[in-house]
Amino acid sequence: MSTSLGLPKLNNIKIRNKLLLLYIFCVFLPIVLSNYLFYSKITQTVKKEEQRNLELSLERLDNQLTRTFKEAEALSNNIYFSQSFYEGLDKTYLDNLDYTMNYSSYFRTPLIGVTPYFQYRFTINLYTDNPTVLNAGNVLRLTSAVTTSPWYPQVFNANSSNGDMIYFGREVTLDGERLFSVIRTLDYYTSYSQYQKILKIDIQYNVLKDILKSESSLGQFFLVDDHNRVIYTNSAEQQYLAVFNPDHIPKKQFTMTKQINTFDSINGFRIIGVYEESVFQKALEQPKKYVVIMAMANLLFATILIILISRSLYFRTRLLSRHMDKVEIQHFALIEYPHVGKDEIGLLFRSFNRMLRKIKQMINDVYEAELRQKDFELASKQAELMALQSQVNPHYLFNVLETIRMKSVIKGELETADILSYMSKTYRRSLTGNREWVTVKEELEMIKEFLAIQKYRFEDEIDYELEVEENTLSLYIPGMIFQPFVENAFKHGIQGLDHQGLVSIRVYEEQNFLVFHIEDNGIGIKPEKLDQLLEDVRAKEPSLNRIGMQNVFRRITLFFKDQFEFNISSKEHEFTSIELKIPRCMRNPSEGFDKS
Repeated sequence: MSTSLGLPKLNNIKIRNKLLLLYIFCVFLPIVLSNYLFYSKITQTVKKEEQRNLELSLERLDNQLTRTFKEAEALSNNIYFSQSFYEGLDKTYLDNLDYTMNYSSYFRTPLIGVTPYFQYRFTINLYTDNPTVLNAGNVLRLTSAVTTSPWYPQVFNANSSNGDMIYFGREVTLDGERLFSVIRTLDYYTSYSQYQKILKIDIQYNVLKDILKSESSLGQFFLVDDHNRVIYTNSAEQQYLAVFNPDHIPKKQFTMTKQINTFDSINGFRIIGVYEESVFQKALEQPKKYVVIMAMANLLFATILIILISRSLYFRTRLLSRHMDKVEIQHFALIEYPHVGKDEIGLLFRSFNRMLRKIKQMINDVYEAELRQKDFELASKQAELMALQSQVNPHYLFNVLETIRMKSVIKGELETADILSYMSKTYRRSLTGNREWVTVKEELEMIKEFLAIQKYRFEDEIDYELEVEENTLSLYIPGMIFQPFVENAFKHGIQGLDHQGLVSIRVYEEQNFLVFHIEDNGIGIKPEKLDQLLEDVRAKEPSLNRIGMQNVFRRITLFFKDQFEFNISSKEHEFTSIELKIPRCMRNPSEGFDKS
């Protein structure tokens, strides 16, 4: 009920306005809304992905720092459990030469063995209070400067369960570089206890610096200890060992933290990343550009399509309306617009033109019917006069032929009499009536009479063969469809040959068709003339040179439509053959076509 109430209102809206409403509610708004939702979803996905990338950057820093600390631990363990270091540090040397001679075996070679790839990442120092060693290379004396350094007391206060290994990150070198050191006493072999022995492994500053710098493109990173003091950072503004205060982070920045738990002696060490909130906006720039481009492309395509469809509908409906207005004033002009299309409006165009043609045809039929009626009345009167005249001359000519034939019989000229008899019979047929349908037997009788006349005329110069299947004689065919071909075979084929001409005629059945085949051994036809002959025979306009054959072809087409075959083949100076294949007719079609 609501649909029926709403349709009249919609029908009152112009097509252009309907398309505009369709565009707004079914194209523009859905595209804008879908792209907005799509962009919102992409924003959430990109933010999650970017946040995951930042987390991965912290994990990478954690892994690199952990790997570095583990390498320092492994190096410390290698030295801690190597006996040669204990022997070298605990031995009392005779003099400096004795120490120098033993330095390589006790220290240099073992160090090369335990540090195959660590030498460029760490600085190894062995401290001892042995007075006989030289204070040089990797072996240093425990001087007052060393024992008063900040890290020295920490060696004896360590609570680590891992071989008294400790970490210390507060020392600054003379070059101003900060150190992160692994320090432990060498007390594994208790038999070497004559002198105090301390191992100190410094992680080179550029190693930690490069680790933090590797992720600097994403933000600023701070390595802080358990007291929230900054040990290392890639920020030039942050002071060393200053307390990290998250309240000093600008509003447009945010932080992410990753806990480091590498050793027992390190608890609470963290990596803090400080990032700009614009990192999300930068990540969204490309998707945003794609969404905008896609939305604009969709809108542009839809707009152009709606405009084209609107113009197509509006222009053609207006054109159809104007031609309908012309019909009201009896101006039946067809719509000649070449681009009517194949849609419903194009169908209306064609239906309108078809209606106009029928109206004009009906008008012409009525007008022509009136003219034919008048012509028929006039022709009827003329036919009556001509019929009276034609009843005299043919009968007179027939009587003359009969008189000559009887005279020839009386004189004994029987051959001449037979020919005159054939001519009389032929002429009598023209008098008794022109039937449309005859039997094959009747057609062949007329052909035989024609062949006898030709044989009488040319004697031994020509001959003919006639082969007819008995069951074809009772079939019906249109009158005079075989005889013109026989006549052409004599007239254009074998007449005037320097050898005996032969015409062969065959009539037989093939499936449901009657076949008439005629062939002569005459002069033949040139290929180009044969093509022209076939074209003339099949032409709709009559040709003066092909009246007989063209008449037969048109009559056959009239009777049998396209249910027949007609072929001509020829070779110059050798032969010409014609084959006509028509449907079998076992009864006179004028009385009703035989279903078989």
